[in-house]
Amino acid sequence: MNGVLDAVRRRIARYRRGDVDAVLGKGVLADAGKLWRLALSPQGAPFEVLHALAELHWCRCLARADDNTGELWTALRLYAVLAEVDPSVLPDEVFRLLRGGPVVDPSSTGPEQWGRWAIRLLKRVQVVDDPAALDEVVELYGGTVEAFPPEHRFWPGDMSNLSYALRLRFDRRGDEADLDRAVEVARAAVRYGPLDDDLPNRVANLGAALTLRARHHGDTIDVAEAVQFATQSVRGTPRSHEFWAVHVSLLAGALAQRYALVGDPADLDEAVGRARMCVEALPEGHRERVTYQANLGGLLEARFRRTGRLADLDEAIDLLTRAVGATPPDSATKGVHLSNLATALLARHEHSDDPDDLDHALAAGRDATLASAPGDPQRPLSLANHGAALRRLHEVTGDPAALEEAVAAFREAVDLCPEDHPRRAFHVANLAGALLDRHDEAVLPAARRATWSMFGPAAEEPPPEPDAAALDEVVRWHRAALAASAPGHPHRGDHLNGLGVGLAARFSALRDPADADEAAGYFRQAIASGGLPRAAASANLASLLVDRDPADWDEAIALWRGVVEDPVAAPSARAGAAVRWAETAAGHGLWPLALQGYTAAIGMLGALATRGVDRSVRERRLAGWTGLAAEAAGCALNAGEPDLALELLEQGRGVLWSQLLDVRADLTALHAADPGLADRLAEVEAALETGPDLADPWWRRVADQRLRLAQERDELVGRVRSLPGFADFRRPMGAAELRRAAVDGPVVVVTASRWRCDALVVTADRTAVVPLAGLDDREAFERSLRYLVALQHFEATQDATARVTLNQHLLSTLDWLWRVVGTPVLAALGPVERVWWCPTGLLALLPLHAAGEVPDRVVSSYTPTVRALVESRARPTVHNGRMVAVGMAATPGQRALPQVAAELDELARTFPDALVLRDAEATVDAVRAALRTGTWAHLSCHGRQDLDTPSASGVELHDGRLTVEDLGGERFEQGEFAFLSACHTARGTVAVPDEAVTLASALHYTGWRHVVGTLWSVGATTAAEVSAEVYRELTATGAFDPARAAVALHHAVLRVRAGNEHLPITWAPLVHSGT
Repeated sequence: MNGVLDAVRRRIARYRRGDVDAVLGKGVLADAGKLWRLALSPQGAPFEVLHALAELHWCRCLARADDNTGELWTALRLYAVLAEVDPSVLPDEVFRLLRGGPVVDPSSTGPEQWGRWAIRLLKRVQVVDDPAALDEVVELYGGTVEAFPPEHRFWPGDMSNLSYALRLRFDRRGDEADLDRAVEVARAAVRYGPLDDDLPNRVANLGAALTLRARHHGDTIDVAEAVQFATQSVRGTPRSHEFWAVHVSLLAGALAQRYALVGDPADLDEAVGRARMCVEALPEGHRERVTYQANLGGLLEARFRRTGRLADLDEAIDLLTRAVGATPPDSATKGVHLSNLATALLARHEHSDDPDDLDHALAAGRDATLASAPGDPQRPLSLANHGAALRRLHEVTGDPAALEEAVAAFREAVDLCPEDHPRRAFHVANLAGALLDRHDEAVLPAARRATWSMFGPAAEEPPPEPDAAALDEVVRWHRAALAASAPGHPHRGDHLNGLGVGLAARFSALRDPADADEAAGYFRQAIASGGLPRAAASANLASLLVDRDPADWDEAIALWRGVVEDPVAAPSARAGAAVRWAETAAGHGLWPLALQGYTAAIGMLGALATRGVDRSVRERRLAGWTGLAAEAAGCALNAGEPDLALELLEQGRGVLWSQLLDVRADLTALHAADPGLADRLAEVEAALETGPDLADPWWRRVADQRLRLAQERDELVGRVRSLPGFADFRRPMGAAELRRAAVDGPVVVVTASRWRCDALVVTADRTAVVPLAGLDDREAFERSLRYLVALQHFEATQDATARVTLNQHLLSTLDWLWRVVGTPVLAALGPVERVWWCPTGLLALLPLHAAGEVPDRVVSSYTPTVRALVESRARPTVHNGRMVAVGMAATPGQRALPQVAAELDELARTFPDALVLRDAEATVDAVRAALRTGTWAHLSCHGRQDLDTPSASGVELHDGRLTVEDLGGERFEQGEFAFLSACHTARGTVAVPDEAVTLASALHYTGWRHVVGTLWSVGATTAAEVSAEVYRELTATGAFDPARAAVALHHAVLRVRAGNEHLPITWAPLVHSGT
């Protein structure tokens, strides 16, 4: 059968593409005859055979220019049969022809004929939006139930169908009278109908009507009844019954609605289970299976929003994607499935920050709006979901066009939604929120220009004037949203909070006390309503209170503390509330109270940068918290807690690298206590260390699995900490452990914050505080940025003028660093030979080692965090090994580096057994493999810094870039010394200065004990001279001794510096990191 059926379908498809011969030419009638024989067989005619025959004869009717009456008659007869089963397959022209018969005239027919025609129309309007046909269904069934007495055999079924038609019409038009009448009619059908086999169907229909009314009115009595009746219908229906899955699906919907109103997770779990039963009850390809898949997808997404369980969201997206693919383009549900898919994809993007999910959400949302005509009742919801994705696009990219498009989508949704529609409040609130975003977008650019004027002559610009009319419109729409959600409405708390936000924004701009008072009242009502709006309203009220009157700080802090302790609130919201709590308390000099808030905020950074997502995503998330560790440390110092200040600086910086060190920690003790738990944790963390291969077509699925593994990893760590003796497992190092970094000399942690600026001098026995009275955090910020702008200009142009400008900035910066940091620190240290610098924030980007007299008095090294130095010292030393020398004299797309060949030749003479990779040999894979086996390494090539995605920075090789992220996935067990003779391999970025996202740090954290890198481009002659001097000193005893790497580099740089102190651009960029 399949062969001839496929052949006919191909003919129909060719005809629709314009090939008339496909249905009129040779062989058509032979194929049709074969199908007719199948249709007339004793076994009966399969639906798809009749459908193909009907389509073939209809196409032949349209294609024939001569008399086509016979083809038309045959097609109509076939379509009439199909209409009894699935009217949605009828072409619109055929449907109109079939409707034209006398059966549609109630005045000339009886109630039994009305019912038969009504059921045909009802089947059609279930899948095709035809308002006239739906009105006719209601009219026809209304006539039958009035004409028949309750005891008539057709009355109960027609009453039930009338209720269903009224529900469908309410869904599409929002007329409350239809919804109430649907419940009344369904209840009458149950109450007065016979106790027959059809009773479970009528009971299920009543449950569905009550569920729908509960959804729109928020009535818990309705939903309780709905669950009761839906449960009865399932119990009264055998599993083998054709409507069993329908009844189970309705029960799932009732349970989901009760969860939405009451909040019992058990209801949602049972709803998911019931919905899954419906999907599993039907085979692949069954027409109803698509609906059940979409229903299950929606419930799984809802459960994800409650639990954060990514497996649910991944499955929801998979189910909704399949539902979209299996739904015909002209189906009324196509747009619904697309819109729901867009919502699920947006939820996953908001969780993982994956830009692909946002792109796909935007595409699905756009397709959903295109699939819904202006009169489509689903169009407002499709517009709203698409608008949400556009608003998110603006939030991520700052694209004003995306925000304008979102406003337009939300406004159209409001315009299309009747005043009394149950979803109107939702659409109006969306519009109000987007309009407030647009107002802020118009005001903020001027503030940004004022901030960035530090890079040039300060441009005097008056503060931007708020747009009172725009703010009035925001408040007006928020009032409309609240008015549309009466007390008891399931989302009234959201709209109370929304109106409070609008009024608070207007108060902040125009300072009318009445706005503040009214906003506070609405926030308090939203808090009292409980549920999800509670945390947002609490944070908003706290901010309003201190904006209105700083004396209200105590209530504000109590509110922020409540958000921090709210397990339902998102980690970002909790961390934000903790910071506001801390800042407010610190502003009043309440340092211990502020310290509690800062400690809570820093404790949440790990959750904000969970290992389950790509490193670049985690970097972006942490970028918003730059400087938090320094603020917390300043607060701790004011509270008299220097050790805690050190611990907070460590916990709040290098978060991503600390996660890597945690994964690679020894599990021997745990294995002795619980071997199974230790093995599973090792398996999960090993899987997390392997990033997804973006060339693999299934990488998206692998990436989703990583998110689930990250959640499991957190659960496993929690189990370990519950074991005796493991309470501190994977917790940040304490000050006593961190002091092990200072066994060979002091570690100086330099920190600047609004609260104070200090150097923490970590020695083997204490954490001493050196106040830096001359250092101001604002000046540090401005000087750092000016220096970086000059540096970036030099790197981009490499011209003489830029070189002179950079050198002048360096001289000024080094003089300032010596005055405010170097002088007080070295005075406090006294006579020492070695210093390990650990600057924080933007100070980490500056050349402290070259400031003033620092090069004359100490040998300087850097460490990104104190813990990194502790871990490096703890690794066993490898004394014998092999040199890996990599050089790119000619790099595709880059300028030549002629000195590289000589550099490699000299290394080959110094290390006769070296593995040398030159030019085409130096591929990314070859270099990674070589580094795994090497003990010493030298890379001489171009370096590149990616300011947008710092983890994509690296060195340019023959076939691409070896990046920070590439190296972050490696584990170099025997790496002792690496010399990176490449541009800015040790320079971090403004976006995440505390994360030390550099190639030098990547090598150091992944096993290389000593790393030499550069802060900016080094001249070829200087690079060769320094390199030669370093290797000459390290091999002076005959054997290569990398333990003296810092001293050797120091001596080599001093030689270049001699007589050139006024040209730090030549000698200051080379730095040592490590022990």
